[in-house]
Amino acid sequence: MSRNSGLLLVARLVSAATTLVLLMYVGHARGGEALGLTGLGLAIGALLSALTDAGTGSLLIREGAREPRFLGRLLVAMSLWRLAIIPVVAALLWVALLALRIDQPGAVFLLATGMVFQQFAELARAVFIARQEMQISSAHSLVENVTWLCAIVGVLMTGASLEAGFAAGAAALLGSAAVGMLLARAWGAGRLALPLASEARSLLSRMGPFAAFMIVGVAYTRVDTLLVGALVPGDAILAAGAYYSAVRLIAALEYVPEAVARAIYPRLATSYRAGPAQMAAELRPAAAFLSAVSAPIPVVMLAIGPWLMATLFGSGVESHAWLIVPLSVVVPLRYLSHLFGMALTSSDAQGRRAVAVLVALAMVLALDLMLIPLIGVTGAVIGSVAASSLVFAVYLVQLMGMVPGAGLVPLVVRHVILAAAAWLIGAVLAAPVGPVVAAAIALAAYVSLLAATGGIRPLRVPAVPEPPKAKRS
Repeated sequence: MSRNSGLLLVARLVSAATTLVLLMYVGHARGGEALGLTGLGLAIGALLSALTDAGTGSLLIREGAREPRFLGRLLVAMSLWRLAIIPVVAALLWVALLALRIDQPGAVFLLATGMVFQQFAELARAVFIARQEMQISSAHSLVENVTWLCAIVGVLMTGASLEAGFAAGAAALLGSAAVGMLLARAWGAGRLALPLASEARSLLSRMGPFAAFMIVGVAYTRVDTLLVGALVPGDAILAAGAYYSAVRLIAALEYVPEAVARAIYPRLATSYRAGPAQMAAELRPAAAFLSAVSAPIPVVMLAIGPWLMATLFGSGVESHAWLIVPLSVVVPLRYLSHLFGMALTSSDAQGRRAVAVLVALAMVLALDLMLIPLIGVTGAVIGSVAASSLVFAVYLVQLMGMVPGAGLVPLVVRHVILAAAAWLIGAVLAAPVGPVVAAAIALAAYVSLLAATGGIRPLRVPAVPEPPKAKRS
């Protein structure tokens, strides 16, 4: 992994850690109801943040890297977009709060609003990423996330209300945005100027694919928390908090495949031009690694997942601690989806990737709206597992057509079989030795079986034929 990728990964890990620590503190100190409000605020904030950004951060990085002298105009243009979209975001937030009918809408409003403010800081960091100055972007992100966490927890520790704590967090993010913009203006963006009318029209026309993938991609992984909070019979807010906590705990494990996929991205893009054989040679080792390290995660979660949920997030989630087990089943698929999705992007097939995520969002909405009122939070689990499986299947089928004979399916099957054998060992031992020890033994068994069958390596496959060039989309 390159130094730049490592810096960005550290910043993302700290961001994930601060979110988990906040959920853990609120769950233990304030109980399940407060945890539910926090989860809803973070889920709504993520959706509104995606709409506020609408892919403009990624677009600024691409265009700014190509033409650094235009960074000032790009920064102004993307900032104006954020300012213009805020009234729409505020209206959507108001509708969401009315639909959820919660007792403390102010807490959810302040937490979500802070994440909208954060998008101005993200834009400033995009300027430095475009300039390949990852150290500035990462340092700013680290300070921001730690300050945000300390501001909220510090206020809550005084006995203040959730509203006061989340207001302090929103203020910290607003301050971070101001500092980021000042840094970008002083050292990154150069001369600020309004974009020309022709430039603004050009940017708007290019925003479409970026905005679609970002908004839909975030929506299909966040909207289920809102539907749980709105539709679950009984204590919906508690269920939403437990569900969101389980989802975020799973998501925290996914920075590994994200880093691997981003690191291999340039090589995949180059190998696509060289032909399917070269692309398969790049894909197989990365796929073997991600499949091997992710296969035992469901095994471990089956043994210790409910205990881990209750330990991390407090006794208020005990009735929903089981959620982590079925949600973890698709972790291996999600690991490989990061890589396969990046391979599609590298192969000029971003459109197919966006369509897959759009269909997944439609599936989540249909299943959740139908099942949650009938069977509660279990319906959201079914929707999430089905959507993740669908995205993986679409990506895999697309890649098999573009890179035939790459040996991706046998590779995945091998690790699933080894993980199943390890699970059987853990299941037999769970009662006599306890879940934690059983999980450790099952993991050791998996590692031993993996080493005995060749370790982390791609399978040998026949030479990949060179089919006609795939059409771009």
